[in-house]
This record gives sequence, structure tokens and C-alpha cells, in this order.
Amino acid sequence: MNARLAAVLIGLCASTGTLPAPADVTLTYALHDDGDGGSQIIAIAGSRLRFETVQEGERAIVLYDGRRHVLTMLDTEQKAYVEFGESSAAELERASAERQRASDARLGEELAKLPPEERAALEASLRGNVATEAVRVPRRIEQTGQHRSVAGIGCGIVNVWVDDEKQEAHCVASREALGLSEEEFATLTGALSALEQSSGQDGSVAAALGGVPIHSTERGEEDSELVTELRSVSRAAVPAERLRVPPDYQQQEAPPP
Repeated sequence: MNARLAAVLIGLCASTGTLPAPADVTLTYALHDDGDGGSQIIAIAGSRLRFETVQEGERAIVLYDGRRHVLTMLDTEQKAYVEFGESSAAELERASAERQRASDARLGEELAKLPPEERAALEASLRGNVATEAVRVPRRIEQTGQHRSVAGIGCGIVNVWVDDEKQEAHCVASREALGLSEEEFATLTGALSALEQSSGQDGSVAAALGGVPIHSTERGEEDSELVTELRSVSRAAVPAERLRVPPDYQQQEAPPP
């Protein structure tokens, strides 16, 4: 077969959709937490995803099913797993509200036993505490317009503010810059939002970034910083068993909030 004929055949295959589809994608990140190193690997195959994080000698594995919108946390020591679906957050919030109502009822009974002045002072103090706890501090997204390159990939810097403090700084790459398909991008952004929700947030930051963070700096307790930086993007098949719960694992109920 000569080169001209080969080129014609390749063009025909491309036009008829018979060329092989791209393989799965794996994003490898390095973690730095006040001198301690670690790694995070995100493997995506269509609508399924696996986060695997190793830090301070400990390994954490989280799976995500983009079709079912279910986040699954694996416990490799206990050979157990916990699922967090779309309804999990609402169910946990209802359970928390029911417990709070029961607690308020018991507290009311105890307050009724106190002298009027002492009861009024304690009720005023409790109202102040409840008002403080009830306020969810909003997070503000700042598109800085600044750009840089990480692992040879261009990204835009986005800050996340809580009140007047910058809590997070992300360099966000577009789907196209990372070479992700629309399905892979939807799976990854869905997983990031689900992780936010499982940690008590509303998932709004992951949804508002407009891309994939490839360099992040997050403030922790006592001014500690966690830095996450993309090191490589590779295309290779991800074994299907790595994206599913092992058959010998037992399901456990999600812990109360």
C-alpha cells in the first residue's frame, strides 16, 4: 500500500467514525503540606472516576459514578464502603434537624425549671449562640484575569474568599487544554462538587471555577497550606475493577452529620 492510498483510507475511517476512541485519562498531582509530600491520582473512564490520595503514609480512595451521581468512599482496612448519593445530603440535613428539635425540646423542659431571671439570661445567651452557628459564611469567587503555565498547560488564576480572607487560590485549566472529552469533564466536575458536598459545603465553588484546577493552594488550620500541583496527564486504559467497589467489601451507613 503506498502512502497516498494509506492517507485516503485514514481519511475515510475518520469520516465514518471507525478510528479507535481515545483511551481513558489519568491526572497525576503532587501534594505538599508544610513540607510533607504526597500524591493524588485521578483516573477517569467515561462516567466513572477514581481519586487515590497518598499522604503521610495514609491512602484514601474515593470512587464516583457520574451516571448515578454517587460518591463512594472506600475503607481499605475494614474492607467497607460508604455511598453518598444526591439524596444523602438532604437526608442527613433532615436527620440533623430532627435531632436538633428533640434537643430543643429537652432544653426547654430544663429551662422551665429555672427561676425567671436566670432562665431569661440563659435563653438570651442561647439565642446569640444559635444565630452565630446558623450563619453560613458565603464564599466569593474572584476571576483575577491572571494566567500561568503548570506542567506545560495554560491556566487562569481564580481566588476563593471567605469574608475578607483568601482561603484558596486555584489555577484553572479548560477542558480543551487538558484534552478531556465532554463526558470526562462532566464526570470530573461532578465528582469535585460531590466531594465538596460530602464535606459540608454546597458544591458551588467546584461548579463556578469553569474548569479543572491544576494548581491549588488551600489554607488550613493554624495558617498551614496544602499545595496541589498537576504533574502529568496520560492516556492509558484504566482497569475496570479499579473504578468499582471490590466484591468482598461490605456497605456501611453514612455517619451522622
